[in-house]
Amino acid sequence: MAGELYGLVPSEFTPRRDALAAEARRGGDRELAATIKALRRPSAAAWLTNALVRERSTEVAQLFELGEAMLEAQRQLAGADMRRMTQERHRLIAALADEARNMAGELGESISPAAGKELEDTLAAAMLDVGAAAAVRSGRLTAALRYSGLGPVDLKGAVAPSAGDAPGGVRTESGADVPGNSDRAGSRVHQKVRVESAERADRRAAAELELGQAEAAAAEAEQAAHEAHRRASEARAERDGIKSTMAEVRRQLKELEDAVGRAEQEVERAEHHLDGADRASTAAHQRVSRARSDLDRSG
Repeated sequence: MAGELYGLVPSEFTPRRDALAAEARRGGDRELAATIKALRRPSAAAWLTNALVRERSTEVAQLFELGEAMLEAQRQLAGADMRRMTQERHRLIAALADEARNMAGELGESISPAAGKELEDTLAAAMLDVGAAAAVRSGRLTAALRYSGLGPVDLKGAVAPSAGDAPGGVRTESGADVPGNSDRAGSRVHQKVRVESAERADRRAAAELELGQAEAAAAEAEQAAHEAHRRASEARAERDGIKSTMAEVRRQLKELEDAVGRAEQEVERAEHHLDGADRASTAAHQRVSRARSDLDRSG
């Protein structure tokens, strides 16, 4: 019953939940009716996550497998593998988020950017936290999850109980086992031990994965800093070369300006001499003319 409800689009959840609760009440099972009525409508991000678990189970399983591989790479101190798989994680989460948005659009549901971001945070948390992974696999998520890096993910109120499902436990479409009402009381102590053990293992695994990611990020940052220093050194060398060229050009320009000044002075002297020569030439021609006149008269 809960599995059915959390497979619906958000707009259909409340009417169907109330109808199922009313049906249980008419059948005389007031406790079941109250349990069904208390089921929370999932947030947009939670609904998208549940839809992915049901409709894209293979891709979601790949996400969990990648998380396990990243943890193993961190244990082996395989920094290169960690960097490669971190990039693959971002790519896979982005691809799943796009798939979820496409599914929502096909069903006529509008997804806000904030809900899309919460979906990506939820998928990332499921990779890093065992409890979050189990919550996502249940297909009954009611709220988005977020991994802070400090302790296990807070799952309080984030997963709906399997109200009205078959006694003795059911298997969701994602393959996760969910205990039924009949065997819960008898295994409560064992469940507590398993949960505490899982939480300890989860905290250690998350811490190790976080360390590996931090080391990978530090290596990437160091490489980026080295590359930035190299580029800065090249830029400084190029700048210094340009400055040197500019100084040489300025020196040559100064020499040319000085040469132009000297040439202008030479032009002025030459023009002055030219004026004197013109005057002397005119005077000589006049003398010649007078001499010819005198010669003609004496003959």
